[in-house]
Amino acid sequence: MAELRHRQVESRILIRNCVIVKLSFLSHGAGGVDGAEDRVPSRKGRRYLDPMLPRPAVFHRAVRCFSSTRPTHGYTSHIGKTPIPVPTSVTLNTTPTRLEVTGPLGSTSVPLEQYMHLTPAANGVVALSVDDATQKKQRSMWGLTRTLINNAVIGMTEGFSVPLYLVGVGYRAALEDDPRGTENGGNGKRLNMKLGFSHSVFVPIPPHIKAEVPTATKIVLSCTDNHQLGLFAAKVRKWRPPEPYKGKVCFLRLRRVV
Repeated sequence: MAELRHRQVESRILIRNCVIVKLSFLSHGAGGVDGAEDRVPSRKGRRYLDPMLPRPAVFHRAVRCFSSTRPTHGYTSHIGKTPIPVPTSVTLNTTPTRLEVTGPLGSTSVPLEQYMHLTPAANGVVALSVDDATQKKQRSMWGLTRTLINNAVIGMTEGFSVPLYLVGVGYRAALEDDPRGTENGGNGKRLNMKLGFSHSVFVPIPPHIKAEVPTATKIVLSCTDNHQLGLFAAKVRKWRPPEPYKGKVCFLRLRRVV
C-alpha cells in the first residue's frame, strides 16, 4: 500500500513539473514576455494555438525495422510460388495450352497461359513459375492456376465432399429415383426435401455429382471437381438461406474426403 502511494506521489510531481515547464516556455518565449509571437494563429485569425513542447530528436529518427512492400520483397505471389505435391498415382501431361491430370478417380485438365512454366522438383512436388512477375495479370493468374492444379490433383486422388444440414421443424430430405430419368441431364436420382413450404422441393442430381442421405437432416454431396461441387451445393442451399430470427437454415460445410 505504501509503495502504491509512493508511485502516485511521483506521478503527480512529474505532471506538475511538465505543467510548470510548459507555462514557463509560453511566458518566456523568444518573442517577448507574454510569448505572443510564438503563438500560431488559427485559420480565422480569432484564436491562437499554443505551440507544442519540443520533443527529443530520437522520435524524428525512428526507422521501420520491417517492410512488406514490393521494393523490399520483390514482385511475387505467395500462393503461386508454393510447391504442388503430386502423389505417385497421379500423372501430369503438359501441353502448350493446358495441363492434363490423370489419377485413380479419372482425368481432368487445367488451362495454362503462355507465360507459365511447370518445373518438377524433388520429393514429388511441382513448381509453377511465370515469365514476368512484375505484371499484375501474370501474378494474379499465377496464384489462380496453382490453386486449380492443386485442386485437380486432390480431386483425382481423394475427391471433395460437402455435407449439408437441414435445421428446422419438419425439415427432412430423401434420395429417390427421378421419374423423368436422365431427360434433363441428371443421373436418374433426385433430392426430395421438405423445407417448410406447402409443397416438396425436388432437385435433380447431375451426373458428375454423387449424393447420399445418411440421415433425414443430412445430405452428403461428393465430386472430383471442387468448382462444380460448390455450384450444386449452392443451388441446393438457395432453397432455404439462413433465417436469422427462427434459426431455420440449410447450411453446408466444405471438407475434403479422407
